[in-house]
Amino acid sequence: MSLNEKQKKLIGNWRLEKNGDNYGEYLDAIEIGVFKKTLALSIAPDVIINVDPSDCNKWNCSVVSPFKNKTWNFILNNKKEDVTIDDRVFYITVTLTENGEMIEKQEIVPNNLTTGIPSIITRYVNDEGQLVVKCQAKDVTAYRYYKDCFIGGSNSSYNQLLASGNILSP
Repeated sequence: MSLNEKQKKLIGNWRLEKNGDNYGEYLDAIEIGVFKKTLALSIAPDVIINVDPSDCNKWNCSVVSPFKNKTWNFILNNKKEDVTIDDRVFYITVTLTENGEMIEKQEIVPNNLTTGIPSIITRYVNDEGQLVVKCQAKDVTAYRYYKDCFIGGSNSSYNQLLASGNILSP
């Protein structure tokens, strides 16, 4: 399998530009506590999306913020148990559509007290070149918009993650 142009647009370094109007409602729907909700609404995290150059089924995503960093590796169409950045545990399956949508489906892990309200998170690049993250849980849909950015500088969180070997070099 090789990636088409729409799929390749996902790869890069992205910085949160703005939250949609009802992102707070989405956080309520997934039952995020007040402290984590306040943080989520006040910080602008960076998202780094990479693919393994030797196998485009293997992806790597990192969220870098002043509060917390999270890196996860996944294989497309492969369900695995994982922990979200807000410490909830789910079975997560990620698919990639021909039109460039990366769809993350979360499923409850039975008998796990740290599982929560599952979401479907769809990531794609719109016609304006923004990474759009569509978050759906219960009956709430919210959007987050990221701009393409270069994260550099010798002290950047991105370079620290890169040096740790937890993310793939772009």
